[in-house]
Amino acid sequence: MITMRLSAGLVAFTTMLAAHTAPRWSTRPRRGIVASACSCGNIIVSAFIHEALGRNPMTEADLTALPPVHLVSVNVAEPRVIGTWRGQPIQSAIGKQPALAETLRLDPLNLEGDRQADLRVHGGRDKAVYAYPSEHLPLWNAELAVDPPFGPGTFGENLTTVGWLEDEVRIGDVWAWGDALLQVTQPRSPCFKLGMATGRRDTLKRMVQTGRTGWYLRVLRPGVVPVAGPITVLDRLLDGVTVRQAHDDVG
Repeated sequence: MITMRLSAGLVAFTTMLAAHTAPRWSTRPRRGIVASACSCGNIIVSAFIHEALGRNPMTEADLTALPPVHLVSVNVAEPRVIGTWRGQPIQSAIGKQPALAETLRLDPLNLEGDRQADLRVHGGRDKAVYAYPSEHLPLWNAELAVDPPFGPGTFGENLTTVGWLEDEVRIGDVWAWGDALLQVTQPRSPCFKLGMATGRRDTLKRMVQTGRTGWYLRVLRPGVVPVAGPITVLDRLLDGVTVRQAHDDVG
């Protein structure tokens, strides 16, 4: 049987077997099918999975031609009090700062030096890493005229990127970063803490309206990652749903 390296189609295939209530673009694996496989180093899957889905993986030549994901900054933070809400102190790790080390350890839940405050709605395996395009920052600064201007880490992202936007990144894309493998899982849905951190409550509504959401990634293989990048797009589907389409689908 023809075999290939881990493909986004594997997770998409298990999605079809999952509960029918899952979004059509979801990449959440069904428990007991691939949950244990995601932590393996060299995963071999059958090419027939793509055929069963009626979807086409990109060829190796097409993948090689894709530009890398460049890193402007890698950002981390521990939870701290960022303000009060209804008389209660609010903790968050949204106020991220550029990492000082040249490399960081990435495990299935966090980058080294990074945590989440409220694990009921933040973090977890499907939202272990958050990426945000730096191309959006000048747009935010022009619209809101904030002082100081928004910069890397403003939106609580771990990866401030350049070169890829929401209408180009696809759900299920697999990224190779240092020793680690990551997979794009979903667009961000902002909570009230973004408004507190930026000092502008309207950032939530604007993020939803503009689709400038960024995206979350899960860790398929932990490892040591360089803060300078670059990141290679290792696998994707030709007809995969983009982050922007997924955002619009939910919204």
